[in-house]
Amino acid sequence: TASGTVSYRWQESLDNTSFTDISGAIGASATYTPTAGISTTTYYRRLTISTLNGVACQEESSSSIVNVTPLPTPVLQGILTGGTTATASTTSTTLTICPGEQVTFSASGGLSYEFLVGPTTVQARSTSDTYTSTALLNNDQVTVRVYNQVTGGCFATSESIVISYATPPVVSLSSNAFNQTFCTDDSVEFSATSNVAGSNFAFYIEGTLMSGPSTTSTYTSAVGDLDDGENVTVIVTTPSGCTETATLTMVENGVGGGTVVTPSSTICIGETPAAISVTGSTASGTVSYRWQESLDNT
Repeated sequence: TASGTVSYRWQESLDNTSFTDISGAIGASATYTPTAGISTTTYYRRLTISTLNGVACQEESSSSIVNVTPLPTPVLQGILTGGTTATASTTSTTLTICPGEQVTFSASGGLSYEFLVGPTTVQARSTSDTYTSTALLNNDQVTVRVYNQVTGGCFATSESIVISYATPPVVSLSSNAFNQTFCTDDSVEFSATSNVAGSNFAFYIEGTLMSGPSTTSTYTSAVGDLDDGENVTVIVTTPSGCTETATLTMVENGVGGGTVVTPSSTICIGETPAAISVTGSTASGTVSYRWQESLDNT
């Protein structure tokens, strides 16, 4: 209330004792709206000035407090299946992964969490402090908003974990068997290549490990190791842990010699033997024959 012409002067204080005038908050306005955010708990009051017959009198109001809640301190950690970690607390950091590799992100510092890749929320705010993905791309930036309450409240955004792709291997697999076709009693040599130095090679036949893992990029099958239609696979692992596979499907050219049939195994000197034939022979491919003779069956 006032008897004269009224004006106002708004003041603020950090301790509710020492008040200072707020710049631009002096005049006829009975209300005050702060023009910028504040980071410290602040007290506000208003001085009411009444001017009558050239005499100015003033009286202060009670104070009002605006409590500022400290922001949470967010920490974000990226964890690979093999145990490699990267932590973003006060600065951004980089996590090197293989394309498609699973990464689990773990957050701390609050009561609820919202995970983002770039500007996009990939896991809505909840009390879960972990997020797992196998779909991260090169240069993706993962952050978390950490809230100080389960609902409502204030949040702070963590520094980012930047995803960097390790170089995946480019792998080839070949054999010394023409058109991947081998004879029943053949051993076959397989050779693999990788464009990443220091790669390890593991060779499998139908899922059974036959050689490696080691830096040796060749494997020679023993007689009897391979059957028709079996797959030979090499898994190549780089020093950074990225893997790639290549597979060959082998074809067995099986031949069964059969049994010689002849009407008589004994003749006189100079006689011409009767026609000789073979029964029970089998073959996987196109058949041709070559006849041979011996004086000692050796």
